[in-house]
Amino acid sequence: MRGSIRKRGRTYTWYLFVPDPATGKPRQRSKGGYRTKRECQAALNDALSTVRTGTFVEASKRTMGSFLRDEWLPAMQLNVRPTTWATYQGLLEAYVIPALGGIELQQLTPGHLGPLYQELLVSGRRHRPGGLAAKTVRNVHVLIHRALRDAVRLGLYGPQRGRRR
Repeated sequence: MRGSIRKRGRTYTWYLFVPDPATGKPRQRSKGGYRTKRECQAALNDALSTVRTGTFVEASKRTMGSFLRDEWLPAMQLNVRPTTWATYQGLLEAYVIPALGGIELQQLTPGHLGPLYQELLVSGRRHRPGGLAAKTVRNVHVLIHRALRDAVRLGLYGPQRGRRR
């Protein structure tokens, strides 16, 4: 697989073809704004490396909330028991989506999750003062972990090199 570099005004842009996961047909991808040709070549080499290893993640503005509510949760309805699905839906709507729903999926970091868990432990109850039980916070963690694992498997979330900057 090869890529190319072009100068556009005062900056450089790299171009490469990435196989579309759905159809397998190649689609052109590019990223620009590099000040030097050497800097652009290094970024192109990183992108080519991620394409070869199958870890390339296309830039997307999909939010955590839209992914969880519109894609992941409906898919889970086919894979888990109805009571488990209802629990997932309740945890997502009550705790995860209000806190993380506006964050772009590819921008989510562990720095977002730690404070969420801490907040749930200290003052997570919705109708009474106080925090949630440790088991409930653990369930929220397992839910987020499973959703992100599925996002990685679907190629929506992954290594830093493929993310939008």
